[in-house]
Amino acid sequence: MPASWRFGVGDVQDEPCPPDTDPFLNGVRFHFRELPTMRPSFVPSLAFASFLSAALSASAGRAESTTLPVFADTTISAAAPDNNLGGHTQILAGADGSGRLRRGLLAFDVAGELPAGAVVHSATLYLAATTANSAAGDFHLHRMLVDWGQGTGASASGTPAAIGDATWNSRLHGTAAWSAAGGLAGVDYVASPSATTFVGAAGDYAFVGLASDVQQMLDDPGGNFGWMLVSGREGTPQTARQFIAGEFGGETIPRLEIEYSVVPEPASLTLAASAAIAAIAGVRRRKNES
Repeated sequence: MPASWRFGVGDVQDEPCPPDTDPFLNGVRFHFRELPTMRPSFVPSLAFASFLSAALSASAGRAESTTLPVFADTTISAAAPDNNLGGHTQILAGADGSGRLRRGLLAFDVAGELPAGAVVHSATLYLAATTANSAAGDFHLHRMLVDWGQGTGASASGTPAAIGDATWNSRLHGTAAWSAAGGLAGVDYVASPSATTFVGAAGDYAFVGLASDVQQMLDDPGGNFGWMLVSGREGTPQTARQFIAGEFGGETIPRLEIEYSVVPEPASLTLAASAAIAAIAGVRRRKNES
């Protein structure tokens, strides 16, 4: 064994072995190092730093949620191609027993309800079906590319359209026709559906995955023309479904649930960061002075 050895590391006190110890240890020199202790002020400073970190994270964007009621809705019907159904309490989509088609139109005031610059994380549209025909199937939501008019026709077959009303033949009666009767995919509405759900029995149905559409509607309010509701089995009779419209009232009207966050102004982040830096500097200064 060497004449001396160490416990620990660093510049430490060098103490000889006491003379009355085991002869085996005679001549061995022990080196002791004082370990640093945590000052009491260090623990609260850690907690304070964690608090500041959480505050800064919160200032970077707070999650919010909201539910938007339908702003405008109507049905366009091949059975009455120049009539408007904008005041009816039901939205119809699909084929009736004779194969005549109906399609629904819905819009929501996204920019009027969400703050400008918000980031949309999720969006789901809820519809309540009130009828169930024999032929169940998928229903699609297609984002609209052109404007249309709701109108006030209040019966199941509608009433003669006024100027600017949506019908099977016209998106704005007397002003602008559809590119094809009932709307043309890729021109009047986006060909690929934004959301699809299977509709069978009467009940509530959710169309999920609409965040991208809603973000676009928020960022470009002038291009927000809502969605068209289309049956995926338009070639099959008895696929038509009725859904509660905004005119029906109550909690089961079409509604759009949105989760989003608000991005703070750069100046707000700068102030928060400056406050955090100043606070941490104060903690360190008090620690050094103690």
